[in-house]
Amino acid sequence: MFTIHLFQKFLHSNLHLDFNNTKMRLFILFQLIFFFIYSCQNSISERKLIGNYTPINYEKCFDTISIVGNNTYYRVIYDKKKELVYKTKGKWYFKSKNKIEFNNFFLNLDRDLNKYPELLNDTTGSFQVLIDLKENSPILCFGYFDGENCYSKI
Repeated sequence: MFTIHLFQKFLHSNLHLDFNNTKMRLFILFQLIFFFIYSCQNSISERKLIGNYTPINYEKCFDTISIVGNNTYYRVIYDKKKELVYKTKGKWYFKSKNKIEFNNFFLNLDRDLNKYPELLNDTTGSFQVLIDLKENSPILCFGYFDGENCYSKI
């Protein structure tokens, strides 16, 4: 309560805001509540993000993304015959509280990489992905549409 009183005193002396006005108090209260609710929403820590991710419902290949500390990720993709077709190491970065960017990222959309090996050459770009939480576990979706080409933490 003492801190709020000092804050009010500061705003009144510097900005000439009248806190005896009920409307002003309600306005400030709603602004503070909105700020705290918004800042806590959809936020994920690096500690929660670190781990191994596999695609949900892929049929043509088996893909694993391992997000580790120091903004590093490892990636391996096996074909249906369980033969390694792709292996890489790259960097990832938080772009916001619920978005990360992978550098040198191959966008695997569950395609037959034995039939179309030229797809593996497209790894020079970066890709940003929103992080969702399902049952308090991170989900990464790389598709063009909501819920498409998603990877769950194992």
